[in-house]
Amino acid sequence: NHPVLILSKNETGKLVFGWKLLEQIKQNDIVIIDRREDEFWPQKEVNLVNYIPKIFNGHQHKKILPEFLNEDLAFILGALVAEGFISEKKIEFCNSDLEFIKEFEERWSRLFPDSKLHRFNKKASSYGKKDYVRLECHSLHALEFLRNIGLDAVKADKKSVPYLIMQSPKNVVSVFLKAYFEGDG
Repeated sequence: NHPVLILSKNETGKLVFGWKLLEQIKQNDIVIIDRREDEFWPQKEVNLVNYIPKIFNGHQHKKILPEFLNEDLAFILGALVAEGFISEKKIEFCNSDLEFIKEFEERWSRLFPDSKLHRFNKKASSYGKKDYVRLECHSLHALEFLRNIGLDAVKADKKSVPYLIMQSPKNVVSVFLKAYFEGDG
C-alpha cells in the first residue's frame, strides 16, 4: 500500500509525474528511484534548542527535552503523526501492537525522562476488534515543545509531516517513515 513516484503519459500523451500503488502500475510507466549519493542528505541532526519553550508562569514545570532531532524523536513523531492525538492539555497515542507500544515507551523515556507517560490497557471498542493500549502525557512543557517542532493539534485529515523531518539526515527520516507506516500512517 506504499505509493511510488511514476512518470507516465496522460490522455494527451504528455509525460506527467504521479503517485501510484504498485498494483496500479502499467506497462510503460517509469518508476522514479532516488539513486543520488548521500551528499543530498544533511549530515547533522537538527538542533532543537530554539524550539524549547520558555516557562512564563508557575503552572508549568520545566522538563528535560531533547536538544536534537535524533532517531528516537523521529520515531515518536512518526508514531504520533500516524496514530497520535495532540490537544492543548495532552498527547495521546493508541495502538494494539504491543511491540510497537514498547518501543514507543522506551524511546519516550530516553527523550522525556521526567515527562510521565501514563499507560492504559483498553478493551476493544466501537468498530475495533482488538484490545489496545493508550498512552498519555499531560506535561504542558513537553506538549508545547512537540507543537513547536511541528506536531499540530489538528484532526487526522489535517495532519502533516513536521517540516524539521525534511531537514534531517537520511537515518532520521528513515526512522520517522518506519514509525509512520508501522503506526498506520
